[in-house]
Parts: sequence; C-alpha cells; structure tokens
Amino acid sequence: MSANAAEANLFQVRRFSDIAVDVLRDRILSGSLQPGQRISEVALAEELRVSRPPLREALRVLHGEGLVVLTPGRGASVASFDLESVSQLGDLRIALECEIARLAAERAADDAVEAIRTEMTQIESALCDPATPYPRGVDFHGTLAAAAGNPRLATAAGDVKRQLSLARSRTGSPPERARRALDEHHAIFDAVVRRDPDAAESAMRTHMRAAMAAMIASIEAEAAGGER
Repeated sequence: MSANAAEANLFQVRRFSDIAVDVLRDRILSGSLQPGQRISEVALAEELRVSRPPLREALRVLHGEGLVVLTPGRGASVASFDLESVSQLGDLRIALECEIARLAAERAADDAVEAIRTEMTQIESALCDPATPYPRGVDFHGTLAAAAGNPRLATAAGDVKRQLSLARSRTGSPPERARRALDEHHAIFDAVVRRDPDAAESAMRTHMRAAMAAMIASIEAEAAGGER
C-alpha cells in the first residue's frame, strides 16, 4: 500500500469513527443505551455499516470520556456510576466550573460575552412553558468554558459533565429545576459581564451545588422506588 493510500485509509477510518462516536454518545446520554448495558460490536457495525476498526476507535474515544467501560475478554459496556461516584464527580465538576466562571469574567472577549448572551436568550425562549425541561441542545456551560480561554479546562469539564449526564439519564431533571437553573445562569452571566471574577465564581458555586443536590435527590428517589 502506498503512503497516499495509507493516509486516505486512515482518514476514512477516522471519519467513520467520528460518526460512530456521535451516534453512540447520543444514545448513551439519551438513555437509549442504559448504564451497564453491553455494546455489541458486531450488531453496531452492521447497523452503522462501518467496519470494526473505526467502531473500536469510537469506543476508545468514549472510554476516554468516561462513558464506556472496556473490559478485556468481555468487550465494551456503558459506564455506570454509584452514588459515591456521582458525589465525587460532582465535587470535581464544581471545582472545574468555578475556575471556568472566574476565568471567563477575567478573560472573555466581547464576542464571547455575546455568544453567552445568545445562549441565555435561547434558554429563556425554550422555557416559556414552565413544564418544559431544560433544552438539551443549548450548552451554557460549554459556551462559558470557551469564553474562559483554556481548552484543556473546557475539555475536562465537558468530560465530567457528560459522565454526570449519563448518571442521571434514568431519572432526568424536574422542569422546576430548569427555571431555577436559568436564574442561576443569569447570576453567573451578570457577574461575567461586570468582569467580577469573585462574584462569577460564587454564583457558579451556588448553581453547581444546587444542581448536584437535585441530581443526587433524583437518583436516591429512583433507587428507593426500585427497592419497593
């Protein structure tokens, strides 16, 4: 095989791998694939019409994000988290998000601030109906992380966020929590606009603690219901 042909083949594998990553991540975070569920490489390769190499690469990517467990001799399965793991992930996310909020208040360019403002407007429009859950397609925290100007910090926070999303995929979030989250986001955004790092960090800490308390309460309630 020539060098050009090898490069073309590698590009194709990566392209198919990216598609498989997106499909699998969406199924995991939406609950279509449940925590602990085994992922059949054979069935998935047939369904997505891809060969095994790009699929295995996709599973390695999701393993790196903490969404998939790879066990020698047993293959891949969706990650699952007990309450202690969720609590530990929550502590980590609070630390990361608070630093992001502080850095965003210090560093965010004007266009980045406007991008956050646009996110806020989209969230407000989506939540006009009090019964509507928080919109999945809007990423306030991701946009804020981009404004902070530290891609490694943004990647770490995104990975932890996805793991926590998986942990609550079976319980969801009550609509009333979405409204409170919006108010908390406003407090964070206002501090960023004022270029007040201390206030931004404090508002983020308040928000994340409330979010984690609601998540843990939902997980505990779901577990208690399953024991009846």
